Amino acid sequence: MPAITIDCIAVDRLGARQRLLTGLLLLLSCLWLEAASAHGGVSLEDDLCVLSLGTYRMHFTGYQPETSGAQEFCEDIPQTGTAVIVLDAIDDALRSIPLEVRILKDTQDLGNDAKVEELGDAAAIEAATVARLESAVHATGSSTLQYAFPEAGRFIGLVRAQPAVGGEVVAVFPFAVGGGSSQWWIYGVVVLVALLAATALFAWASRGRESAA
Repeated sequence: MPAITIDCIAVDRLGARQRLLTGLLLLLSCLWLEAASAHGGVSLEDDLCVLSLGTYRMHFTGYQPETSGAQEFCEDIPQTGTAVIVLDAIDDALRSIPLEVRILKDTQDLGNDAKVEELGDAAAIEAATVARLESAVHATGSSTLQYAFPEAGRFIGLVRAQPAVGGEVVAVFPFAVGGGSSQWWIYGVVVLVALLAATALFAWASRGRESAA
């Protein structure tokens, strides 16, 4: 019976390659999830930006028709100037509930983790308000607010619903204006890491073949 030998170095090298590949895949997955997720009160569901308003949900869309045409944005507005924010009811019940929409200047630097209770009392909210869509029933399910942002900075969107039962419901969605597209750098990092991983694995495989030869 012929003797069977095992190249322990080759096995160890294979294990190291597998560990490296697994680590890189996990890193890429984390970066991709970060790029695909929104912040604040908005989440990404089936490629749509969804604002949770208590038990209700609304589709959030931002436009800058003067500079970007029909291109849609999820929360962050890339440039200063006129922006149109559209909130479309996903739940039909919202079509019969009065809704108020405001844009507030983030004067307290609350950032992406801003919460309703951190905005202050009614007077503080009023003082920070730069644009408002008065409370009204939108039978079409669509609420549209347009505002010309004069400068870059951080803002907070506020939506207030007043259902007949259960009391008032409020949601916020923090966003930035004038910072460009906030997700492009993440996509760039994903591509860069993928290229580095492919290069490293190719070089490692080439060295392995040379050693075997």
